[in-house]
Amino acid sequence: MNKYVAIITAIILFGVIPIWADSATTTSDAIADTMKVAVDSATATGVVTTQSQSETGAATDTIFPVTPQRRELLNKYSSFSFKWSLLYDFFQWALLLVILFTGLSKRFLDIAEKISGRKSVQFLMYLLILFVFLTVVSLPLDFFRDYIVEHNYSLSNQTVGSWFGDWAKAIPISYVMMALAFGFIYFLIKRFPRRWWLVFSIGAIPFVILMIVVAPVLIAPLFNDFKPLQDQQLKTQLLDLAGKAGIDGADVFQVDASKQS
Repeated sequence: MNKYVAIITAIILFGVIPIWADSATTTSDAIADTMKVAVDSATATGVVTTQSQSETGAATDTIFPVTPQRRELLNKYSSFSFKWSLLYDFFQWALLLVILFTGLSKRFLDIAEKISGRKSVQFLMYLLILFVFLTVVSLPLDFFRDYIVEHNYSLSNQTVGSWFGDWAKAIPISYVMMALAFGFIYFLIKRFPRRWWLVFSIGAIPFVILMIVVAPVLIAPLFNDFKPLQDQQLKTQLLDLAGKAGIDGADVFQVDASKQS
């Protein structure tokens, strides 16, 4: 195995799992975070209330009551999600080790080298082949977890077509993020062979901050339509709340994410 392959496989082992997994969920997390902020803000202003005080002073559910059966179901869902997360991480690591030790990594590189003689193009092609392979192999598990399980626990009414539509949209976004991150790592390995991991840890901070800012603005609208908030009273209350927090000139949008939940 030549030096180039060794560097690429090192990048895979050290970086592909967290970045690949995070990029696959970036869009849904961005939407969820946006909705959570809106609900939390509305609750703080008294517009949305999920609990009320009984005569004894105890908080009771009013708008969204949770029955004992429902609470038990949610507890089972939480337990399953935790166990699945561990198993899925193990599966990803095992899959990457298979790619490394069975020679698939070298085959991917051979294909990339046949496409172009330029190292930069080979790098991008290698990542593309690797990304497609990981995505296809993981698709059955992703569909089971994100579609079947969600429907079994009555947490989603999304159609199969809509799910695959979102999945297809996420693929190019995930690859671009993966290429940018790994390109940065590869550059650091060549420039700082002994301290690349330290420089990357520091350099990743502004990248993460950038994604937090960019995701709701550029990525989330690809999956849902964001429109100006129609409820003017609620908009005024939210803007007043934002003003008290030192946020001026903000816009308030509404999004119908019910098709995915």
